[in-house]
Amino acid sequence: MTRAPKLDFAIIGAQKSASTYLQDILTMHPEICLHAGEIAAFEDPWYHSGTSTYIDRLFDSSGKCEVRGIKRPDSLARPEVPPRLAADFPDLRLIVVLRDPVSRAVSAYFHYVRHRWIPHLQLNQGFEALLNGSLRERYSRANEILDFGNYGEHLTRYLSHFPKSSFLVISQEDLLANPALWAGRALRHVGVDATSSEVELPTRASNEGIYADARLSVARAVNGLRYEYDATSRLRLRRRFSV
Repeated sequence: MTRAPKLDFAIIGAQKSASTYLQDILTMHPEICLHAGEIAAFEDPWYHSGTSTYIDRLFDSSGKCEVRGIKRPDSLARPEVPPRLAADFPDLRLIVVLRDPVSRAVSAYFHYVRHRWIPHLQLNQGFEALLNGSLRERYSRANEILDFGNYGEHLTRYLSHFPKSSFLVISQEDLLANPALWAGRALRHVGVDATSSEVELPTRASNEGIYADARLSVARAVNGLRYEYDATSRLRLRRRFSV
């Protein structure tokens, strides 16, 4: 008898809100298999119903993983993702980490500059271009910087596909102030019997942003050598000859 694909939980966002930090914490628990990196399969332009099988192949085929999870912060804001997740994994547990929308947008702006999705403009100039629409017209992903902060809209969309009990919503401020407490709650939410005192914490920060202009210019140049960008599909593809 063929075993049905298994996925227990997903960290779905929000972008630039310490979801990678939470991922690092949960990965340290022995009962959890949380796939490294981000899984963008459910927003893939070529998505099809067999994606659940692909997700299953990401994990140990022996079935030793008691609780399986994936992370993709963009998933919260992508309208195509909730129905796809619900169709493949209707009992999925969802974790959302939210950040003050203004500080999140600023962090996202520098992140998009770093990865060459938008030009390298000074912050005030860049946000003026975002607000008047000129940056959005020329760069296909620029709209995400502000739109990804519309948490109410995105969560409402998810609630049309999943019951409220499926969600654990955490603020970034609370998570960073008391990571053991909130990691313990996240573990229990996904079905792991753990108290906050048992939670191991990473010894370093996760996925820190780059804000200094000189460092940002260097990181941007390196990413230009490593990747090529497809504006239509939103994909970033590793170049064949990377540094």
